[in-house]
Amino acid sequence: MRGRTILIVSIGLNLVLAAAWYFTGKSPAPKTAPLPAARTNIVGSRTRFVPVIRKQFFSWSELESTDYDTYVANLRAIGCPSPTIRDIILADVNKLYDERRDAEAQTPEHFKALDNERRALLTHLLGANWDTSERQTGFAFSRVAFSDPLLNELPAETRARVQEILTRWSQQAVADPRAAAQLEQRMRQELAGVLSPAQLEELLSRYSANAASLNNRLADLKFFKATPQEFRALFRATDNFDLQLRLLGDADDPATLAQRQALEQQRETAVQNALGAKRYAEYTRLQDPAFRDAVESVFAAGGSADTVSALYAVNQEVALQQAIIAANTNLTALQRQIELKKIELAALQAQAQATGQLPIELPPVPQPTVTTQPHVIQPGENLGILARTFSTKIGDIMAVNPGVDFHALKPGDTINLPVIQPPLPPTPGQ
Repeated sequence: MRGRTILIVSIGLNLVLAAAWYFTGKSPAPKTAPLPAARTNIVGSRTRFVPVIRKQFFSWSELESTDYDTYVANLRAIGCPSPTIRDIILADVNKLYDERRDAEAQTPEHFKALDNERRALLTHLLGANWDTSERQTGFAFSRVAFSDPLLNELPAETRARVQEILTRWSQQAVADPRAAAQLEQRMRQELAGVLSPAQLEELLSRYSANAASLNNRLADLKFFKATPQEFRALFRATDNFDLQLRLLGDADDPATLAQRQALEQQRETAVQNALGAKRYAEYTRLQDPAFRDAVESVFAAGGSADTVSALYAVNQEVALQQAIIAANTNLTALQRQIELKKIELAALQAQAQATGQLPIELPPVPQPTVTTQPHVIQPGENLGILARTFSTKIGDIMAVNPGVDFHALKPGDTINLPVIQPPLPPTPGQ
C-alpha cells in the first residue's frame, strides 16, 4: 500500500532492531567492586537473572492502520522521524484522493471540495505547516498519478525520469512567488525535453499551480458549470499568460504595471475566444457577486434560469434607491427609516414576481401622523433655517401653512411647524 518508501523504512527499522539485539547480547558484564566483609552474608544467596526478550523482526502490518490517527501514533511509537512520518502519510493520503478524484465527478466544484477535504485531513494529521512545500513551489509534485490519460502510456523509464525531475525541482522550494515561478518555468523546460507537448499539457493541466488556480476561480463562480472540455480550453488559453503574470512578481514600477495590464487584457481576450460569445457572457456576469446572489435566490425558490436577469435588475434598482435615500440629507432619521421600509416592501413584491412565486399580499404601510405647532418668526429666520432647526423639510412647512406668503414674513409673525408622529406598531394578530 505504501510503495517503495514503506519498503525502505521497513528494512531500515528491521536492521536497526537486529543490530541492537546482537550487540546487547555481546556486551561484557560490568565489573563489580568487592563487597565489604560485614555484608557478604546478605548477598550470599544466588543472584537471579531475568532475561529480556527482544523481538528481532516485526511486520509492517503491525504498524499500519485504516485509521490515520492510529497509523501516525504507531509510527511515532517506534521512533520514526517526523519527516519520514510526513512523507509516508502525505503519499498515502494523496494517493487516496487521487483515486477518488479519478473515480468521481470531474467538475471544478468537486475538485475544490476534494482538495479542501484532503487539506483538512493532512492539517489534522501533520499540523498547520504540512503544505509548506506545496505552497512555496506551487506544484503538487507528490500527487502526480501516471494513471491519468496520456500519462499512463509513458514507458517505465520515462515515468522514472519525469518523477526524478519533479522530485529534484521540488527540493528547491522557495517562499518568494516570483522565484517559485522562475523555478517552475525552468522545470517545465526540462520536462518538455522528456514529454511530448500533449503529455506536458496533460501533466500541467492536472497538477500545476495555474490549473489549481483556474479550478478555484471556476468553483467560486458556483453556477458556471464548466465542462471538462471547457476547462481544458480555458487552461490552454490562459496558462502562458498566468505564468508570465506570476513571473512579474509584485513589482509596481510603471513599466511592470503596463506590462501586467497588457497581459491581463490579452488573457481576457483569450478567455473570450476559448468560451465563445454566449458562454463568455455568462462567465462575465457571474464575476459580479450580486448576479451570483440573484442566481442563488432563483434556484432556491425553484425558479428558472430565465428569471435571473429580472431578479438581478430588481436588486440593482433596489440598491440604487436605497443609496439615494441614504444620501438625502433633507430626511430625518424617522423619515429615512420609513422610506427604506417602503422600498423593502416593494422589493419583496418585485422579487416574488421575478422568481416566479405567487404575488404576495403586502400589508398597508403605516403612515405617520402629522400635527402642527405654532412658531413665532425670530430675526434672521427663514424657511431653510427653520427646516434645519426643526429637522423637517421646506415643503412640509409650506404644506401646513396654505395661503402664507413666505416672502413677506417678518419677525413676530406666527406660522405653523409640522410635527410628525411615528406610526403606531401593529397590534398582535394584525
